Amino acid sequence: MKNCRTALPRIFGVLIILLFTQMAHAAIIWDWSFPEENITLTPTETFYIGGTLSNHISSTENLRINAYSWWISGGDLGNNDFFGDVYTYNSTASSPGGLFYNNQPTNIAPGSDYTFSIANFIPIVPPAIGTEFSWTLQLFHDFDGPSEQSLTRTISATIISAIPAPSSILLMLAGIIFWIATKRKYEAHNK
Repeated sequence: MKNCRTALPRIFGVLIILLFTQMAHAAIIWDWSFPEENITLTPTETFYIGGTLSNHISSTENLRINAYSWWISGGDLGNNDFFGDVYTYNSTASSPGGLFYNNQPTNIAPGSDYTFSIANFIPIVPPAIGTEFSWTLQLFHDFDGPSEQSLTRTISATIISAIPAPSSILLMLAGIIFWIATKRKYEAHNK
């Protein structure tokens, strides 16, 4: 009886350790980064969406992106205003470099990264200066499968006026000064 009392906890402990070990080995550890999460756009600028997916080296299976969803929210533009009125949606998900090139799910091996594009938005009518909106994208690993996981990222955009860069302004001023100096020199020479 005494041997049985010490053997059962040991067996139970070994079973628990094996269970947690199996669960740890089945994990997908992944991340998704955007180049920028807060962007500014001019009223006529095309809005590109993409990012980089990373499958951590300790994952024991490929990261398989087989579904996604997205929506526009917050700020001045919602889905109804955004599409057809302000922007045209152009999916790049099935193009080279897209998430579903050749209509196949993205498979990323452990320790690998994949830089992708998914869509671009082309302005139909330039949005007003100061317009704000958020674009949210949710990617799914093994959608509707036993190991389904998802990651969600949001990009916030603000429409700004097209202001020349300071270097452009300096170059323009240098040209005007040169033109005035040349004109004065020419006029003084011809008197």
